[in-house]
Amino acid sequence: FTPGKWWNSLYTWDDGFISLGLAEIDHNLSVQCLNAYTTPSNSQSTFIHHGSMVPVQFYAFFELWNRTKQPKEFVSYFYPRLKRYYDFFVGKSGGSTTNTLKSNLLK
Repeated sequence: FTPGKWWNSLYTWDDGFISLGLAEIDHNLSVQCLNAYTTPSNSQSTFIHHGSMVPVQFYAFFELWNRTKQPKEFVSYFYPRLKRYYDFFVGKSGGSTTNTLKSNLLK
């Protein structure tokens, strides 16, 4: 679903926007897209990271949940995955280097 055919991989933020767009036309494809860049708790990687770390997947999750009022299973499945992503993003996860400044600004 990538709009940029010139690159050899998807980028993290692209996938979030693609999931948002797919929510307009195909709920299941949007969920698959969201699932592709989040990882389970036993995974070595916190999330699939390519390019700039712009957490658009959170908006995609919220949009999917708001549109359909997904059952509890949907939230139970994605919340731990997105929580891991968030913790890494704000520097509270092993291996994250985003919160190394004394000012607590993220880099």
